[in-house]
Amino acid sequence: MVPAYRRFYEPERLAPPAWSARPGLWARAFEVAAGPPPPHRPCFIHRDYHPGNTLWLGGRLVGVVDWVGGSWGPPSIDLGHMRLNLVWDLGPEAADRFLAAHHALTGLDHDPWWDVVAAVDCIPELDAPGPPEPWLARMEDWVAAALAGLDWPPDPAALGAGLERLAWWVWDDGMPGTGWILRLAATDPAEGWTAALDATDRS
Repeated sequence: MVPAYRRFYEPERLAPPAWSARPGLWARAFEVAAGPPPPHRPCFIHRDYHPGNTLWLGGRLVGVVDWVGGSWGPPSIDLGHMRLNLVWDLGPEAADRFLAAHHALTGLDHDPWWDVVAAVDCIPELDAPGPPEPWLARMEDWVAAALAGLDWPPDPAALGAGLERLAWWVWDDGMPGTGWILRLAATDPAEGWTAALDATDRS
């Protein structure tokens, strides 16, 4: 019998990592991860899906190894775990390209809740003395972006006295027909994202 999916660690028992200067971000991530999952259709999942467990030949994926954690559960936990590893190794752009390619092949919609859960699942194993290394900082920014997507629209009460900073970015990603993208974000005193709004000109 295939075992049922389970968390590596229960988020209620976790504490923000000592290396992080953003404890509020992780407190919010643990709170979100402890909540109910988005609707999903369970299937057979790998549970440790990352680039090191994939086999390639001639630029094509030909196998996935190390199925010791194989179980029956939400497919997006595998996507979240792969995306987390890509963020660590290559950055969030690689994780987004992977997700776009997966969606083009399968049509599966991925909720950012699973990205938060994937990161929370690994926190106890990420012991790093001193300031966070670049790959950990990338992960924190990625988790913040996932939380921003989940927390929009915000509770008006949360944007009262706790609102300390507004930040905005405008960039052109160079893709034909994309134009500019504007992001407006608000952060709380602990540097955890409370809200984000994107606007895109695709003319």
